[in-house]
Amino acid sequence: MTTRPRSVTRARAVAAGGLTATLLLLLTACGAGGGNDRTEGDGPQTTFKIGYTAGSILDEKLAKEVAKLAPDHGITVEPVQIEDSKLKNLAVSQGDIDANHSQHQEWMRVQNEDGNLGLYAAGDWYVLKFSGYSEKYGKLEDLPKGAKVAIPDDPSNQAQALQTLQDLGQLTVKDGVDPSRVTIRDVKDNPKSFEFTEAALAQLPRTLPDVDLALGWRSNFDLADVPDDKIVFNAPAYELYWIEVVINEKNKDNPDFAPLLDTYHDPRIGQLIDSDPFFSRVAQSIESARATDRGQTNVDGAAAKPAG
Repeated sequence: MTTRPRSVTRARAVAAGGLTATLLLLLTACGAGGGNDRTEGDGPQTTFKIGYTAGSILDEKLAKEVAKLAPDHGITVEPVQIEDSKLKNLAVSQGDIDANHSQHQEWMRVQNEDGNLGLYAAGDWYVLKFSGYSEKYGKLEDLPKGAKVAIPDDPSNQAQALQTLQDLGQLTVKDGVDPSRVTIRDVKDNPKSFEFTEAALAQLPRTLPDVDLALGWRSNFDLADVPDDKIVFNAPAYELYWIEVVINEKNKDNPDFAPLLDTYHDPRIGQLIDSDPFFSRVAQSIESARATDRGQTNVDGAAAKPAG
């Protein structure tokens, strides 16, 4: 059964920001279709542009899978390569592309607050696996007092790392702090006196020789050829961090977008993610995450505590 995206309830107020000249040139080169190319009176929109991040094989393959399934839903989808996720969000905000699909709602929230972009989460799409890695220790309980721990430097993913460590019994955050906004400053109890190092997501694998534990998206560690035997634990699949289909808030009630969102949520995509080793190494379908009660299993066999 196709899971239709939920109604747009998480949108923020909007105002468009400007695109860089590089992005404008890139989108112009992609030809006409969705976005700003349409004018009033053109009839229902049947061609859509979706953005994927340059250098992300996962993002690109999924975009092409959406394009392949689109005719079954009566539309045409054109994947558009864009340099990074921030430019991708600007493109959605400006209407130069119709959707993107490689961020969770907390990352989107920060982007909306920082750039007043008017992005809208139009439905959970899949789950990226978030794990802890170490070149020195095989189990979390083996980490010594004063261990050096590398975590993401961006607000939303840092919150996920700290929430994971709290749920695994390694620290406690201050009472009353929104779990999605936790930072290092909010750590109340740190019984092992962890020394935290902050790094960009893509740089976290490079910290492994210098730290005792690093937490981040498995896709980044996989891209850096970090072997699976360095995984100490897999984090719970918190719903806050499920990857979303993101559109412009102004299109949240646009009936033309229903076939695009139905294409994104075609059950065949979830089946592919769970069955194809390329995808299943770093991701899982929403259906799979729900079936496992949102809690993935630790490498050492202990169940990580799910959120909430």
